[in-house]
Amino acid sequence: MMLVDVKQIGNRLGVSRGTVFRLMKEGLPHKKLTPRTLRFDEDEVLEWVEKIQQKAV
Repeated sequence: MMLVDVKQIGNRLGVSRGTVFRLMKEGLPHKKLTPRTLRFDEDEVLEWVEKIQQKAV
């Protein structure tokens, strides 16, 4: 399990910071460590993206 921040997960997915926050509202898995600290488990996020892509087919 590798925890990454908003900027890193945005880079990994090829999306902006704002899009990361929009995706969070749509169910993007994340962990809130403190009120101002978010982290993303890269493996969980990639599984979520794959699942979303399969639904779109």
